Amino acid sequence: MHEKTFRSFDDTSIYYRVVGRGFPVVLCDGIGCDQYVWKHLVDYFWDDYTIIRWNYRGHGKSGQPVDPDAIRVSDHAKDLRALLSHLEIPHAVLIGHSMGVQVVLETYGQQPDLAAALVLICGSYQHPLNTFHGDSRFKDIVFPHMYRILTEDKGKISELCRKYLPTEFVYKIASLTELNRRLINREDFWPYLEHMATMDLGLFARMLKFADEHTAESVLDTITVPTLIFSGERDKFTPARLSEEMHHRIRGSELSVLPQGSHTAPLEHPDQVNFRLEKFLNKHFPKIGTPPDHVRNASAATR
Repeated sequence: MHEKTFRSFDDTSIYYRVVGRGFPVVLCDGIGCDQYVWKHLVDYFWDDYTIIRWNYRGHGKSGQPVDPDAIRVSDHAKDLRALLSHLEIPHAVLIGHSMGVQVVLETYGQQPDLAAALVLICGSYQHPLNTFHGDSRFKDIVFPHMYRILTEDKGKISELCRKYLPTEFVYKIASLTELNRRLINREDFWPYLEHMATMDLGLFARMLKFADEHTAESVLDTITVPTLIFSGERDKFTPARLSEEMHHRIRGSELSVLPQGSHTAPLEHPDQVNFRLEKFLNKHFPKIGTPPDHVRNASAATR
């Protein structure tokens, strides 16, 4: 494993981790995530592909931006472009989950030649709060109050989150309301609760607001690279119909619906995701590509 930080376009420190060998694949998280959703994918693919994971600004081991509002989807796309430039990787398979779908699409819109292929998992291409839980009440009624409370937090809510988020009680609520408790493993989801407990809640709220303001609708019709789309049949965050819309708009794209899958479908259906993704990658990248020597050697040296 090879892990470092580098300075992005505005001097923000961005953390990344590289494992494996072969054609480069970059994994882009959702908001508030620290790479937890990629656990099974990384274990399955790192023998044949170079897997690059990274933290968004203000997440995990990445630094806070000097400008607290430099956390728009366009900023994360610039960070991704800067990361690939830092690693001297001219193009890669870009995989996004949740808001990572927006980041991947925005990156394609900014610099299409960086994407050898796109994999879009349980995400939206625009305004995700419009469809959260199937209606606009969260966006119109709940979110404005949540945004005000979190951005004005003086530490009390953060203290409560640190204390109570990574607990069995919160996991129980999540497994009953948002996850498919029959499919998810506790140990797979627990790192998300631990990371959210340490998040800057004001940054989280602003980032969610900016993600909701973002749209990549105009990008969909311009995509010419191979594209694979996964949707969770029971996804309440980004309903499956959004994936169907992207599938119809992106020429030649492939769609895989994960039965009874929630927003964490990659953890609930790891075998199905890995096998379907492997078929897609083998079709378009038959394990013949290699990343730059310094990336390959750095990751191989720790194997």
